[in-house]
Amino acid sequence: MLISALILSTNSYAALSFTGGSDTSWSGSGNVLNANPSPGTFTGTGINVPFVEDTAGGTLSISNFANSALNPTTRVSNTLSAGVEFTFTGGTADISLGNTTDSDGGQGASFFNSASITGLAGVSSIKMTVTYNEFLAGRSRVLGNSNDLRGFATLGAVGVAAAGTGLDINDFNTLAVFGQSFGLNALGNFVPGIPSGVPFTSAGGGFSDPPVVNGSDVTFSADRFTGLVSPGGGGLDGDFLFLRAFDADGSGDLTPQDADDFYAKELTFTITPDSGTFEDDTIFTFSFDGQQHANLALVPEPSSVMSLSLAALAFAMRRKRSES
Repeated sequence: MLISALILSTNSYAALSFTGGSDTSWSGSGNVLNANPSPGTFTGTGINVPFVEDTAGGTLSISNFANSALNPTTRVSNTLSAGVEFTFTGGTADISLGNTTDSDGGQGASFFNSASITGLAGVSSIKMTVTYNEFLAGRSRVLGNSNDLRGFATLGAVGVAAAGTGLDINDFNTLAVFGQSFGLNALGNFVPGIPSGVPFTSAGGGFSDPPVVNGSDVTFSADRFTGLVSPGGGGLDGDFLFLRAFDADGSGDLTPQDADDFYAKELTFTITPDSGTFEDDTIFTFSFDGQQHANLALVPEPSSVMSLSLAALAFAMRRKRSES
């Protein structure tokens, strides 16, 4: 059963706002508590709306993201949508939707931007996969005439708001897999995987190991969280785990140009405790984020890459036959 008192309002360090109502729906197990969830208007410590209770898994579908503006540029198109598939191994959990920032990308304060997991019962593993219908990159923010990428994530971020009784931030393992990803290589071409240059992750330290690349899948790992995400609104929280961008230009820091050099459509977080199961008062928050950039037009769709690969293979086979 969902215990409202345990739902903390966590500030979304990375926020891509989305509407509620019929544009946000659930398919899967559990009891839907709000078929047309309303984010209300952000006040003080934010708003969390109970959405689904006692679920072993299902999909949160978002068909209408707010046309989030990061003045003076529009962050995403109004056709952006996403599905978030949740899997709770061994037990059930509750999910709430959060309106936890008063800015919402310049759109006012009446949108959701995150999903929290509470009420964990017998769960030994949490898996969340968000799949967008369009490619997103890391978000650069505009401060006066200065652009930067401090703190803003590619596709999304995850944080622990409460470790749970007897647990602390060192007792969790997290894998983050960016799927359908493309990076700009040294020749200036987009290829599956990552661009040249080192990755910059969350400000608190985040993922400790270099990423593992397997085709268009890029995997980061962490054996702990760096801290609890702050309850309430206001300020930025570097203790979410996320990827900001790759330092593709080799400057040693992140620039707005770096955000143009890595895109992905899918992000999977898998979280496990070091042993056993999560406590029922453990709380995680997933926050949405991303931006579409000018270089997006140069990123090949995975289907076109596959077609080119198959064409090259067919050409090689024909050449081999002609030479034999």
